[in-house]
Amino acid sequence: MNRYRFFLELVLPPTGMMLLVTDEQERLRALDWKDHEVRMHHLLRLHYGVGLTRLEANARVSNARRAVEAYYGGAFSAIDTLRVKTGGTDFQREVWTALRAIPVGETTTYTKSLNG
Repeated sequence: MNRYRFFLELVLPPTGMMLLVTDEQERLRALDWKDHEVRMHHLLRLHYGVGLTRLEANARVSNARRAVEAYYGGAFSAIDTLRVKTGGTDFQREVWTALRAIPVGETTTYTKSLNG
């Protein structure tokens, strides 16, 4: 049975306090608003198992936090540098990967082409 050691940081962008969770390899595991902390903990248990995550305050600023802060500072491509490791189903991970492929500032659709 795997146990996970995660690190929690608080980020304060102009949109409100965020919770940022990374693992020992500084991969982003969760990002949520502070006022949704209960939901975030629920999702961590759901994705990684009850009692299998240990969440600690991060003693230093992670690269993930720097990327999120740079994004909110106007360097939108900074989030392209975020290394992520997510739980979820295969379908969810496939969707999240596809979302990251959408260029910053562009709009797209996910409907299937009738000709293809």
